[in-house]
Amino acid sequence: MQEGWFVGAAPYGYRNIRKDGRGIIEVDSVRANAVKRIFHLFAYEPLTVDQLIGRLADEGLKCRPSSPRFPRSSVYAILRDRSYLDDVEYGGQWYPGKHEPLVDRTTWDRVQILLGGKTDRSHKLTYAGGLIRCGHCGNLITGEQVTKKSSGKQYVYYRCTM
Repeated sequence: MQEGWFVGAAPYGYRNIRKDGRGIIEVDSVRANAVKRIFHLFAYEPLTVDQLIGRLADEGLKCRPSSPRFPRSSVYAILRDRSYLDDVEYGGQWYPGKHEPLVDRTTWDRVQILLGGKTDRSHKLTYAGGLIRCGHCGNLITGEQVTKKSSGKQYVYYRCTM
């Protein structure tokens, strides 16, 4: 909320605790290490989300003890959650939090760009012109337009040519 504390359940990587009669969150060291690793691998290694999930499994990192692999939806949710920057959402607004951030701003911004949060808005295949190169390997970025058969909706995907 506006005071900087979460109103509900803590995000993955943190845990809810009671301190002085007040509900706060603290870092869950095992899960926090998984969150940090997810951000690092996606930001600085040439991995797709599926490759990232495989790497996490190879390294023995689990979402839950009962699940050997992170679900794709969980990885995307983690990569998009501003809570890891020390922000708290309440009523559709973001406020400075009072919890320890798990990700630095540079890594967060890089992940958001790689996820397409700041680059795919126009949905034109302009990247196919050889103007932009992959930040991981330096190869060209190409655009691909795909039409979903069931709905006819068109999607544009940008990929490294590696």
